[in-house]
Amino acid sequence: MKKIIVNSGWLIALLLTVMNLWMWDSQLQFSNYSENNLKMAVLQLVHVILIIAELWLLMQLGRTLKRHRLGRTRVVTTWLVLVAYGAGSVLLQLVWKNQFYFSDLLNAVFPITRNIFPLATAYIIAMATFPRVNELSEVNRRFLGKVLVGMFLVATVFYNDLWGIKDSQNVLFYLMVMMVGDAFDGIELPDHWRRFVKRWGTVTLLVTAVLAMLMPTISVTIHYDMSTANRFSNLSDGLLVLVALGMFLLQKNQVIGEHQILNGGIYSSLVLAGLPLLRSHYVGFAAGHVGNLGLKILLVAIIAGAVMVVGFVANWCLRRLFSSLAITQHYERWVEELPSHLMEWPAWLKKFCHRHWPALTAVGVAYGLAVISNLLMFTSWKVNPAGSMTFDNYIYLLTARQGTLLFTALLIWLVFKLVQSLVKRYWLALSIVVPLIIIWGIANRIKLITREEPILPSDVMMYQAYGNMLKLVSAWIPITGAVVYVITIGLGIYLDRKLRLYTKSC
Repeated sequence: MKKIIVNSGWLIALLLTVMNLWMWDSQLQFSNYSENNLKMAVLQLVHVILIIAELWLLMQLGRTLKRHRLGRTRVVTTWLVLVAYGAGSVLLQLVWKNQFYFSDLLNAVFPITRNIFPLATAYIIAMATFPRVNELSEVNRRFLGKVLVGMFLVATVFYNDLWGIKDSQNVLFYLMVMMVGDAFDGIELPDHWRRFVKRWGTVTLLVTAVLAMLMPTISVTIHYDMSTANRFSNLSDGLLVLVALGMFLLQKNQVIGEHQILNGGIYSSLVLAGLPLLRSHYVGFAAGHVGNLGLKILLVAIIAGAVMVVGFVANWCLRRLFSSLAITQHYERWVEELPSHLMEWPAWLKKFCHRHWPALTAVGVAYGLAVISNLLMFTSWKVNPAGSMTFDNYIYLLTARQGTLLFTALLIWLVFKLVQSLVKRYWLALSIVVPLIIIWGIANRIKLITREEPILPSDVMMYQAYGNMLKLVSAWIPITGAVVYVITIGLGIYLDRKLRLYTKSC
């Protein structure tokens, strides 16, 4: 029985981790530090247990990812799985709730740059980098682990966000915890040290649990509010990190759940549980049913278990599907051909650009057109999105609005590929699309200035009103546009005859 419990420890830890991702959402009353009573003390104790389970699981992930060099193909595939799940959640939102937000689509397509799920991002980074830790000496690895644990303890003692990890919902925090498991991997504790860790680990756990349960009362007594109620019940608490590390060291260098980590089942479950769009549905369902505290916690656990099952099934289906596709071998070969050292990248990039310059040119032109069309949407050269701060439009666009730019560039590139498939010429397609997008952007700006609104789909359909719309501008503008368009198309035809690029190479 004990062996079964030990071997299924990863499953219990995963269940508690998923619960910890949800239970403190604002939709559930668990996170509302408004009542200082026995119920709050019980919630604090539950929170401590969930946190220890999540920290322990993160250390297991760090240990496993350090031991196995999974390869670049696996890293890229893991990122693609995150994108696929994100896109699926957007589609589900559209079909089920009949809702669509552009920001959700950007989050799905660019999950890492928009930091949509820090745990998944940290997992991907760890897959690519943690095997490098094996190159460090054992002394240096142990020193690194001690420094990381010390950082958690110092932040706990001073109760200040010294390292930017207090809220624990960032990539750095997850990487630090996984690196602790990475750094302390391979330690075989002698019997007397095992007894020491058990004894003082238990004491630390009990002390931390008692402090966490008493903190709401202490906070109200000293500060007259709940501002410090969660001081000993947060993921970055150094004492809880010590407890999880003690449990980690007592495993006799055995990785529990290694197979499930390597085949992606745990990652798949965590992604399905943590994506914001999906998480809001889980939490909303739990919030709308059952009022009793114990039953609500049980309901959250049941939903978490169901999501875990779906995650493992989805991971199995994706692996089978991916292995059966003909494009898989080409994809794996291309990823494995990527340079493994920094100094190899310049030569590889030069060769890649020389071989694929038509496609890269099209992508670059699409991105440039996206920048131009977005800049033309601004009615002034200054913007103050935060209210108190003012930025130049182009700086704000290239930094804060990069997701919008990339998505716009993707749409323009798709238009180019559509035109190219119709005319069967590279330069001609480019000469058709480029002035068309520029003219569209100028028309957008003119309508913004005159009507304070962009061109809408209904405007495009009202072709009988084009005459009235042209009256809004000077006559030389459409004439000049038509002349430039004809000249550009002529230039495209000339370049196609001169350079003779075939569509297959583009």
